[in-house]
Amino acid sequence: MIKKIIGFSILFLFSFSLSAGIKFSPIQLYIQDFKRQKSTTVNIESTGLSTSKIYEISAFKWQQNEKGEDVLLEDNTLLFNPKTFELKPESKQVVRIGFSQPPLNLEQQQSWRIIFKEVTPVDDNSSINFLFNFSLPFFAGKQGRIQT
Repeated sequence: MIKKIIGFSILFLFSFSLSAGIKFSPIQLYIQDFKRQKSTTVNIESTGLSTSKIYEISAFKWQQNEKGEDVLLEDNTLLFNPKTFELKPESKQVVRIGFSQPPLNLEQQQSWRIIFKEVTPVDDNSSINFLFNFSLPFFAGKQGRIQT
């Protein structure tokens, strides 16, 4: 039993250190008034990466069902610039996020998940690669009051 706990602890620490090389800022994205703000940006910084990583960005409409479980539906109303990028060691990348056309009905807040999916590297080695996906929340529209 102790061997299993030690093994899981080592695996957890190893996986944490692998993902620790990338920093996103901010970690929540907002557009509250589309008349004043047409887009938002996210900064991605590599700290401690030894090799370049390629990412593709996609958006999913984010809702919850009656049980409180997340429901993600692919959505093409958001644009990304750039949509695919290479993050080199010790570098930064700025990604701009906006709508493909003026959004309708932003009187009520809507939410998306922005997924940064790591692309599998082309490698001649027969080795195991760990690929990480990052998901950031994106909110648009007027934020409603929290009901207690």
